[in-house]
Amino acid sequence: MKKNYLIEFIYFLYILLFLYAGGIKLWDYNRFVGELGKSPLITRYSEWLAWFVPSLEIAIVILLMIPRYRLRAMQAATGLMILFTLYIAVMLSLYEELPCACGGVISGLQWQGHLLFNLMFVILGCACIWLCINYSRGHSNFANPSRTYES
Repeated sequence: MKKNYLIEFIYFLYILLFLYAGGIKLWDYNRFVGELGKSPLITRYSEWLAWFVPSLEIAIVILLMIPRYRLRAMQAATGLMILFTLYIAVMLSLYEELPCACGGVISGLQWQGHLLFNLMFVILGCACIWLCINYSRGHSNFANPSRTYES
């Protein structure tokens, strides 16, 4: 029973994070695309990324709310967080002047803090995936490990 609550809590955290992050990026689109344009690694893709990333985040949120797609959506969300984390790590190791394309509360973090924040979500996502797959093995509702945890 505690696993159920933990799984639901992690799904909830990811839904909040991606809904907030995607919404802020779309809400303040001009600032977001401007900051992306300052990044030495992704300048040429800033216009495309400014629409793609928040759209992907919102799509993942929708899929996280549909029980049939939850595990796959969590895998996608965790993969996206791994990409974001790798991007931050590369930026920290290569550049001294770092533009921040983050919005809202998260923009108040320093890059090192943002890296730790992302790592925490990567760990939570991996834990959720592991719990869902292992929880499914022991319950009749989860005869197929490719299906996700359902309430």
